[in-house]
Amino acid sequence: MYNVYGEDMWHPDSPTAYKPRQLRLFLYERACLSCSPSKGAACIVLLLHRTDGELSFAMLGDDRWTHVAKSESVQWSSGYRSAAYNENDGLFYLVFYNASIWTLDLHGGSPVMKNVVMGSSRSDDPIRSIVLAPWGEIFQVWRFIGVRWLDTPVKVPADYADEVINPRRESYTEETELYKVDVSGLKLVRINSSELRGHAIFIGFNSPVLVSTQEFPIFKPNCAYITDDSWETICINMYGGQEVGIWNFETEKLESLGDVQMGGSGASIFMALEWRSIGEKERKKGT
Repeated sequence: MYNVYGEDMWHPDSPTAYKPRQLRLFLYERACLSCSPSKGAACIVLLLHRTDGELSFAMLGDDRWTHVAKSESVQWSSGYRSAAYNENDGLFYLVFYNASIWTLDLHGGSPVMKNVVMGSSRSDDPIRSIVLAPWGEIFQVWRFIGVRWLDTPVKVPADYADEVINPRRESYTEETELYKVDVSGLKLVRINSSELRGHAIFIGFNSPVLVSTQEFPIFKPNCAYITDDSWETICINMYGGQEVGIWNFETEKLESLGDVQMGGSGASIFMALEWRSIGEKERKKGT
């Protein structure tokens, strides 16, 4: 029995019975690693989870998660939406629901948080992700999600029919915006895609990352390769239309993957193969 909605006023505040395969879709939101698990106890896993973006962490070898609770050194214990690890200073960088950025130090006796960028919004919309550039700059990607209705409902396996909200409902990306941290003013400044310096951003339900298009010329520079990033689409309405494509910041349109656009499963295979290629190249470099 678990209350996945906490004190959400729109849902009953009472525990509900879930099967393990269902509960994992509700409970875990995102995970961020400090380094490769091959480094053993040096690897810290930071977990963003319910209710409402709470934080827990563990090191390899730990037998349980350690919850990051509110304290004198932690101002907020929930409301976090994205995380990235900076190997240069050994800190996790977190995006709060209002677009503010906080650092999290897990190397001491207790977690310590510091605010590095003030919030610029009171809204929890759009989906916000943090990206650390290899040249030292910090970016935020704002992805605005809309909803449209399909003429033909998606076919859903009978075993999962009760888990789909509406087989005609489909989420899609309406707009994507880029911001970077103004170090002197400690604020976010909207930028154009040229500041990506010829890199491509990969955005999905995992941690965003920048990829050099000089090293991997198959990718288009200064654009974003996107897959579904909506928790509801992936975890609740998972049999709806799946979004895969290239966001062109200049035209503000989602483009097809072209010759490799083979439908949801084919495109996913393409993306997986490319990521495997990137991973193998990075391993050879020792990173």
